[in-house]
Amino acid sequence: MKIWLDALTPKQLLLFSYTAKKVEEELNVEILLTSRNTEEIERLNRIIPFRAKLIGSYGKNFEEKLILDSKRIIDLYEVVRRFEPDILVAYPNPTASRVAFGLKKKILIFSDTPHADHAHRLSVPLADWLVFSKFLDKNLFYRYILPKFTKIVTYRGVEELAWTKDYFPNDEPIKKIGLNPFEYVVFRPPERYASYYIWDRNNLTKKIIQEIAELDKKVVLFPRYEEDSLLFKSENVIIIDVPVFGLDLEYFSALTISGGGTMAREASLLGVPSFTFFPGKIHINTALAKEGFPIYRFFELEETLKFIEMILKEPEKYRVDTKKLIKDMEDPSVVVKKLFKNNI
Repeated sequence: MKIWLDALTPKQLLLFSYTAKKVEEELNVEILLTSRNTEEIERLNRIIPFRAKLIGSYGKNFEEKLILDSKRIIDLYEVVRRFEPDILVAYPNPTASRVAFGLKKKILIFSDTPHADHAHRLSVPLADWLVFSKFLDKNLFYRYILPKFTKIVTYRGVEELAWTKDYFPNDEPIKKIGLNPFEYVVFRPPERYASYYIWDRNNLTKKIIQEIAELDKKVVLFPRYEEDSLLFKSENVIIIDVPVFGLDLEYFSALTISGGGTMAREASLLGVPSFTFFPGKIHINTALAKEGFPIYRFFELEETLKFIEMILKEPEKYRVDTKKLIKDMEDPSVVVKKLFKNNI
């Protein structure tokens, strides 16, 4: 069997890299892992266990997305046609889905972001399988699915388990940056150029960083784009612009803050208090909070700043031992491996 995986974001690249490693080692398959050529992807691609071939780039507005996605379809076609895969594994991904569908290949789609309307509408109707967590309500996906063509596969877990469950703490990266455990905050700005992102959170972000500075803590900023580094630059902000495994910095942080969801979930799975200031509802985060993981969400600036102050005064008090919570959860990469083993 030949399997093609296409990742559009760092989170997707992490999951598919770990999935590719496990599947290649344990099953008799050939793997092609592809992704897009962005600065962040390029950095991550240097330190993951299974590296991707970078093809195409990323549009920041609807016209750019249309033009660059169209070019990427052609570039992917040339690579994928030569590889001759049996199946595509991707997140909701219009470009890869179109190539796979055009080449008459099977399509398996992961999702934990039913709010990403544009990407789902343009890809999920072409899928043979849609895989998502049991923590998510099926009704959130039904509007995208053609029941005659798409089978649903669910598992009890979250995607971030694929690379967090076997993590062993390593404080070398924080020492190199000159940080001490529990004396800094990991910060991830919002995904401002996603098709579904319609909010402006720059002022809120700056106020949060200012509050952390007033509490005499450093901010370790994982920028999504170059302008993030310029927008949120200040004396107490350390910009990560070299390949660094995020879990190392999250584990030893006093708090992890994300404008999206992935880094907040990673940190909470490690037992580190985290919160997201994403304006919409992230259902998977809500489910993790109900399970007992230390992941939080706030809407108002005042309660957000109060929470930050409370955590940073006694960070170790709010850490949670999550070993028992994780024990009964499923790793999605193992779920996919079982599907392939059974020839899905």
